[in-house]
Amino acid sequence: MDNNANRRMPPGEDINKLLKEWKLECISSHLQAEKIDLEILEMIKLHHIRPLLSNFPLGIQIRFEYNLEQWRTKIGKPLYGTHRCCCQGNEFGCQKSYGHNYFKAHNECSIGISNEYQNQQQQHPRKVIIVRQDLGMPHAVGNEVMVTPPETPMTHRSLASTHGSSGQSTFSHTSSSGGGDGGDDIANNSPEHIPFTLKPLYHISETNLRDIILDCRPEGPMLMKSYAAKNGFNPRERRSLMNIIVNYFMRNNQKFDLQISYLLENAILKLFPNENLEMYRKGKRGSLYCKYMNYKHSLLSTRKRKKPTDDGTETGSDLDSVSQHDHSMTDCDIEENESVNVINEAMDDLITNGSDAGNHGVEHDASAKDNFTLVEPKLEVDTEIPIRTAYRLHREVIILKTPFSYKDFLEKACNAYNIPNVEEHYLVVNDCEISEHEFKNVIMQYYKLATFVVEIKQRSNFLRRSDSNSGDSVSMTELREHTTIRQDPNHLPSAEEIRNLTSLLPIIAHVDLGKPLENKHRNAIAKAVVEETLRVQPDRCIKRQEFMILAHTVCQAFPTEEETTYFIPAKPKAHPKGKLWSAFVSKRTFLVQSGVAKKRYKRRKNNTEEDNEETQSTHSQQTEAEEPRHVDFSENTSMDWDYLMVKWMESHDKRWQELVKEKLTPSEYMERYSILRNERGITLIEIDVKNRYPQALTIENWLNIYAKVFEKAKGIRRKLGNSNSIIRAIEEAQDEKHKAGLSLLLIPYIIPSSGRKSELITSKATKTECQERFMKGYGSLDELRSDPKPADLQIRFVHSHHSVVYAEFSISGFLFQCSDLMEALSFLFHYMLAMNIRYPQTCLQVWQFIQLAIFHIEVEKDKMPYVESTIVDLHLN
Repeated sequence: MDNNANRRMPPGEDINKLLKEWKLECISSHLQAEKIDLEILEMIKLHHIRPLLSNFPLGIQIRFEYNLEQWRTKIGKPLYGTHRCCCQGNEFGCQKSYGHNYFKAHNECSIGISNEYQNQQQQHPRKVIIVRQDLGMPHAVGNEVMVTPPETPMTHRSLASTHGSSGQSTFSHTSSSGGGDGGDDIANNSPEHIPFTLKPLYHISETNLRDIILDCRPEGPMLMKSYAAKNGFNPRERRSLMNIIVNYFMRNNQKFDLQISYLLENAILKLFPNENLEMYRKGKRGSLYCKYMNYKHSLLSTRKRKKPTDDGTETGSDLDSVSQHDHSMTDCDIEENESVNVINEAMDDLITNGSDAGNHGVEHDASAKDNFTLVEPKLEVDTEIPIRTAYRLHREVIILKTPFSYKDFLEKACNAYNIPNVEEHYLVVNDCEISEHEFKNVIMQYYKLATFVVEIKQRSNFLRRSDSNSGDSVSMTELREHTTIRQDPNHLPSAEEIRNLTSLLPIIAHVDLGKPLENKHRNAIAKAVVEETLRVQPDRCIKRQEFMILAHTVCQAFPTEEETTYFIPAKPKAHPKGKLWSAFVSKRTFLVQSGVAKKRYKRRKNNTEEDNEETQSTHSQQTEAEEPRHVDFSENTSMDWDYLMVKWMESHDKRWQELVKEKLTPSEYMERYSILRNERGITLIEIDVKNRYPQALTIENWLNIYAKVFEKAKGIRRKLGNSNSIIRAIEEAQDEKHKAGLSLLLIPYIIPSSGRKSELITSKATKTECQERFMKGYGSLDELRSDPKPADLQIRFVHSHHSVVYAEFSISGFLFQCSDLMEALSFLFHYMLAMNIRYPQTCLQVWQFIQLAIFHIEVEKDKMPYVESTIVDLHLN
């Protein structure tokens, strides 16, 4: 067939006549202005049409594309490209192919098949695999299935074996004369010259793969860190990388096929240049694809095998059933099972969605599927899993190995934190103790969650005495055997737990939009908090101190609220008030009426009892004066926490006199009250600051004023030198709190005068020295650890991926870890105020600015002159 004859236009026909036939005369002048004629229309690609007609309505664009496609097909130059009008694709770019009739009209551009092979096709229809050079999408053409794997060292050998196994079939050569897209000769057995290769719509970039890996914490960041250190992966890390990728697609229920596995392999090689393709694929189907399919079949087969027992319980979870083969499964096992598994998978794909069928040119009829037995797939699960742990203010990642024993994990965790008495400690998740026999199930089910942390806590003396009491009818061991996770009946919800309550999610969204809380919102918050407090023990009586703690916690969850809105303690001739009290009374009344809780009656007193009460009150007044000496404020105290906070508040004046009169150093003070070394000490310090400065503001005030400091620094950035990098980091930050935290670094640069270099050197420090003495940043945690120990009262932090991922400060050799800069600044400032610590001389003006501008606390002596003038210039007073 002469293609040129079909492609020539009739004499006298021009582009205007063509547009008139298409009913598109309105774009004639536009095409002439863009120098578009008939010759250009023969060469134009679909991706040129959008910029060409971008200023015209969508209907004009659709009509032009449709008529252009019909016309180009008529003249023998069909439109081949990646535009969505021709190739529909799913979210991963899996294209739907052209119809059979469309390709039938262009068999001149396909690979010819010998007459002998055509006769075989008429007698026994087969599926032929045509392999193309570049990475194209599998698509069906009649009875053919075209697959385009990328080039590998095995590609040409696979082609040769395919041709040899297909009987008498050969690749012959069909010529088509004339120019255009498909007129070149095709050499025998040379897939490099096969025309009309479809390009994939979906592209997995190096950045997308990096995000997938980093989103899986902590395994993903650990893999990236390991590769950066060793410039390569060992087999275990390589399996972990593939597990992360496969789990991502399974977890998000995204389609995973052969071409996506090719794209992922290419992205891995770009992200990790020292990796080789042979490490992930030795044939057409690589380890990623096989791992995904084996995982999928394992879950299906496990669900089918699950049968209820006599007591109505299931035999085991999917994960327990699948993990029976965990330790014997390797990549070699996957490749060995591939030959049988892939046949069943390919036949399923061909029947369901017409995707690629066969493995390396193997041809089977659909009925042959019954002749194969599906080999029981195996799911590979790592024998070592990282568990995030917490002990007081410290955080560590513990590697847990099979068989995932409770005792082994507890011993490893205690060794990591240098805890001497292992038997006196236990494991807690979300304030709930994990029993020993349920440890493995809990860990395997939740360890991949980003918020999953196992805490190590010490048992109190009371619990240890209870455990050792053999006379109890029900021991603690028996309770553990019948309880998976025990909850403390006196537990009070934290600020984070309050924000995660389901009933409060609409209010949280309302607050996140910057809208103020209304009275109905406050009533709903109080009701939800009370219900959460009474959830474990409905008959519980909430005490006065617990109401005060709940009110404080609510204000932590909603910083714009006031504690007096939610609880006001009772006074002489005045009952308690507040939202929390009203919600508790209402809930208590409902529980009593429904029979869940018992009504409490006031006991009548006779004269004898009143006399006894007077004697007891006198005795209690005498003993109260002696109690402070017996209150244990040590680091490992076993006293009740609520009682401890009350006694801490009562002893405030006494402890302040110790600091002032005895002139205790911070180290001596923290030795005397060693509870200040752990996370509970932060709460006690904040109580001291509240008692001494009741009108002081919180660190949240910095969110209202940091923008003025930032604008001031931008205005004088030419004079500041090193602050330019800080300003760029703030401009690139997305989160408001992150911007505010980084803006703290600009305070030394906007104050005209700097402090002395040290207590002994009278010369002035530079702005950079002042800023680094105040806050010092690092690019990674390793860089921070390699630096010598931090200076006393200095904040150090790690800034990575446009966010602060870690912060710490030191007081008299004791290290305190925080999550962000604002939190670290608030804790350190409160410690210095409560313990009467003098500010460092180098950054004295910075701390005075923070005290005056952020917390609104007056500086009593040695006020720096430039600090107040800076505050006035910024209009912060």
